Amino acid sequence: FEAALAGSRCVPGKATAMHDLLRLARSLRCDPTDPGQAFRHRLGVGIAIAALILILSPLGQSPCT
Repeated sequence: FEAALAGSRCVPGKATAMHDLLRLARSLRCDPTDPGQAFRHRLGVGIAIAALILILSPLGQSPCT
């Protein structure tokens, strides 16, 4: 993933946002040897992302519809 991003052209201002996004992804990364722990971590991250989408989706809707 990072190699694909490194080859893309940088747009000023987006480089820092992408760097912050990659730093966040690295902090969320979990490399346990126990498959059960890896599953629980991925499930927790997935539920957190789903919750953010559900919370933020009404904010992006137009009040006229």
